[in-house]
Amino acid sequence: MTNDGVLYPLLARLERERLLAKRSQRARGAQIRNVFRITRDGDAEFLAWLRDPRSTEVGLDHDFLVRHRFVKALFFHRLTRSEQLQQLDEAARQTRESIESLRELQAVGSDDLTSGLGWELIELELTQREADLRWIDAITRRVKREPAVTRTSRVPRTRRRARA
Repeated sequence: MTNDGVLYPLLARLERERLLAKRSQRARGAQIRNVFRITRDGDAEFLAWLRDPRSTEVGLDHDFLVRHRFVKALFFHRLTRSEQLQQLDEAARQTRESIESLRELQAVGSDDLTSGLGWELIELELTQREADLRWIDAITRRVKREPAVTRTSRVPRTRRRARA
């Protein structure tokens, strides 16, 4: 979960860039709340990011909501099967490189690693990357098994509930 110090500046920036539109509405109480929706430009920008294998990062960081590859997984239905497999191949490649680098670091076994928690932190990161790779491989197998589906890049419309 992110904190207000990250989320609200991010929303303000996306609104300034016309990637989001904000509408204020009165909630059931006296409080006014802001409701954001993605714009056509925002949807196009998001889809471009979703398709760009270079924007896939290994590991968690403070930009989790807008940069992390697992966010891409939530929106995979917006990509073609070919694009999905391309994204997964790139994520697997980067993860394998990360694993290889961590194993090389372990093999060196410097004094810096054996003192304090250095060794344990490398082991933790290596375990996480290996789990990531197993997850990526499982998703890749699933995508290859599923029948191809026509996907759309259109922003879905929200339905309004009928009042009782």
